[in-house]
Amino acid sequence: MGLASGLSSSQTTGEVGANWQNGHTVVGFESDMRWSGQGASPLSGCGLGCSLNDRVRVPWFASFRARAGEAFDRLYVYGTGGFSTVGVADTLNPYGSSAVPNFTDLSASTLKWTMGLGMEYAVDNDVTAKLEFLYKSPITGSTDTILDNTNASMKSNVIRGGLDYRIPIGQ
Repeated sequence: MGLASGLSSSQTTGEVGANWQNGHTVVGFESDMRWSGQGASPLSGCGLGCSLNDRVRVPWFASFRARAGEAFDRLYVYGTGGFSTVGVADTLNPYGSSAVPNFTDLSASTLKWTMGLGMEYAVDNDVTAKLEFLYKSPITGSTDTILDNTNASMKSNVIRGGLDYRIPIGQ
């Protein structure tokens, strides 16, 4: 089973973070959560007149990361790394002469690592434009039921851009 086959996706994001600057060096943290519509429904045969529908969804994923880099005038270039977690909703349903809804629920969430690179450009004193790449460690698992013995692996390479607004705290 591979989530990448037949993958569909839509996402909404929430993010919070902070940076501290000393000269050209900038360090900080960032936490984000994405509500995702990623999903796939591979169908496989399990015998005469029978098929298995394995509906896999990724309803959310989140990360908490440290960031460190250098500022060059209005441009900030950084590396980032930390923890990520993903919620996986997975149901396996056999279909034959009659449907058996939600035969087995294989849903889970897991804590993994993530790392990446990014850059932010200060459009003005309170707004930055961001471009970032994140690699999230592979999530692996296996199911072993009477009807199915599957090993799965899902990895995520995220490229994202956005606008961030700075809230002046402590000034």
